[in-house]
Amino acid sequence: FPMPPAGIGAPDQAPQPSVYSCAQISRVLDAQGFAPRVLVLLQDAYRAYTRGDVVLGPVTHYGGPSAALRGGGDFCLKTGFLANDDVVVVKVAPGSFTGNIKLSPPLPSNTGVMMLFSQDTGRLESILLDEGILTEVRTALAGALAAQLFAPSNLQEIGILGCGIQARYQLEAP
Repeated sequence: FPMPPAGIGAPDQAPQPSVYSCAQISRVLDAQGFAPRVLVLLQDAYRAYTRGDVVLGPVTHYGGPSAALRGGGDFCLKTGFLANDDVVVVKVAPGSFTGNIKLSPPLPSNTGVMMLFSQDTGRLESILLDEGILTEVRTALAGALAAQLFAPSNLQEIGILGCGIQARYQLEAP
């Protein structure tokens, strides 16, 4: 197929997206004081959703028991954006690939990537190769936020049911 003429939106002139590895994302998540700041942002996001300022597309799901993929897992695709923000987020979350542990080298059963597109130009701005860690952290921080808002103020102990990775993230959430 012919390329557009030079100077008229030629793809080779477009800026390339920033790509962030799981290790880079983990270093930011591990930074001291990060989680409390994210709790505030998460609370703001829930308020924006309540006001109707968040647009979420329908969740698309592939695989699972009804239409199993060869590896036995599934894929979830989620999209959304905050009105008056800069980006649209597309999240791809493959999971439940339980046979991955038998591979050499073993791989996690879950993974993921998030892509951020400009609301103004539609261009891909960033790729977050987070391996699903952002979802784990967001879920744990949502639990922490719920506990802060709704738990009795004199609470001394809390129980966590479950033994998966999410239980660990819930335990470590502020």
